[in-house]
Amino acid sequence: MTVSVKAPTSTTGSIQLNGSDVLTIDSSGNLTAPNSLTSTGGIYLGGTASANLLDDYEEGTWTPEYHDDNGEMGVTSYTDQNGYYQRVGQYVTVWGEIQTSNTGSLTGTTGGLYIGNLPFVKASTGNDTFGAHLSFVRRFTPAANTTSPKTGLFINNSNAMRLYKEDLTTGELDLGVNATELSVQTTQNYNWLVFSGTYLITG
Repeated sequence: MTVSVKAPTSTTGSIQLNGSDVLTIDSSGNLTAPNSLTSTGGIYLGGTASANLLDDYEEGTWTPEYHDDNGEMGVTSYTDQNGYYQRVGQYVTVWGEIQTSNTGSLTGTTGGLYIGNLPFVKASTGNDTFGAHLSFVRRFTPAANTTSPKTGLFINNSNAMRLYKEDLTTGELDLGVNATELSVQTTQNYNWLVFSGTYLITG
């Protein structure tokens, strides 16, 4: 392996590996790399302050699941459990779709309804700082004078999102969905949500 500096012309200079350019710089100071660059310490964008440091980027998939206050649910099977995420620095954006095909009896289910197994644990911020958007909702069993899930909030120090619904008496969107409001069914197209949201993580 031979690393060398190519003699600059009036417009460009370059660093070569085995005779091929691996990094070029033009007369305006612009760097070009034909292949991937790896930085273990991050990259400063637009300045050199700590706020300008981008030290992490990641994208991938995850598997959403329903659970109750105890982190359990007992759903036998799902038709869809599709999740995608993109991390930029300390912010994570998630997209997902979840749909049950067999809920079982939900015996022992208690408390609120959550979407769990998020790819990262949310940092401790204001409890209502980061919310989720539900773009498609189908076939839940809401309690009287309430709606199916309408929104979600990411929970501090947790990898779960709490689901909320509207109180039809007051018109306020502040009632937690109960885990027992999942429709008990053995066919697909029930308890179906499509959602997205962004939240803050630590480090």
